[in-house]
Amino acid sequence: MAFWKNKKEKERQMPDQAPEDAVKTGNDETTTKDESVAQTKRKKIDEQAVREAAQTLKQYQAGKKNLENRIKEEEEFFRLRIWDHIRSTMTKEERERDTRPQPTSAWLFNSVINKHADMMDNYPTFACLPREQSDEESAKILSSVLPVILERRNFEETYSRNSYSKVKFGTGVYGVSWNRDLEDGEYGLFASEAGSRAIRLTDDSVVFVGEDRGPASQAAHGKDPYPFRCNLGEEAGRHLLVQLRRKHGLDKDLGELLLEEFGGENSTERFQTFCKENGMVIRFVAG
Repeated sequence: MAFWKNKKEKERQMPDQAPEDAVKTGNDETTTKDESVAQTKRKKIDEQAVREAAQTLKQYQAGKKNLENRIKEEEEFFRLRIWDHIRSTMTKEERERDTRPQPTSAWLFNSVINKHADMMDNYPTFACLPREQSDEESAKILSSVLPVILERRNFEETYSRNSYSKVKFGTGVYGVSWNRDLEDGEYGLFASEAGSRAIRLTDDSVVFVGEDRGPASQAAHGKDPYPFRCNLGEEAGRHLLVQLRRKHGLDKDLGELLLEEFGGENSTERFQTFCKENGMVIRFVAG
């Protein structure tokens, strides 16, 4: 009892104090040292910061304008219009006094065409090399997949345009992006008076959709029509497409591939069996 009594008396005698690692802010609010440091480091966007950002934007636009003008000039030169560009830099009086001959030659055009032909003759093949021994199987799969993807996206045409850019302007730029909508959509598997079956693909799921109709639907489900669906999440849907490509190869169109694997009156059973055999969990939703 004496211990607790002495402690309470001591607390009454001592003024209120903040923790040792606390500091006072301008609004008399107590914060820890870490919070105070974070607030100090957090730079506010003031008027000066906006001016600096605007100046940086202007510098970028000026540099980009110079680049665009240079590319336009080189394109004009390639098209044998160099004298049009030269005369555009003169005043009206200078153009009237200019009596120089304006020769043009196709040597540059021929040089560019020949160089482009050499680059197309050496169109590259694409191969993925493993970084370590455990990557060998993945590298082998990617080496088979990449040429198919590039062919579907007509990469040879992109390579051709970029080759012209390199020869005429000195450089070329490739942009790599993933088109999630390329194979999105609904692929029909079966349709008749008794019902329909289809697979619907989106960027984050694979859904088997079906509908039973007519007397058979009324007798089996007590409902006409009777819609239902089997849902696969993003990871399971991706696994489904990988397994289909491994089984049927990479050359087939996706719609043709799905029809071959799941088409017909027994589409639902075939889809459920395939998912079960490959360890994919289906969420069945009726109605």
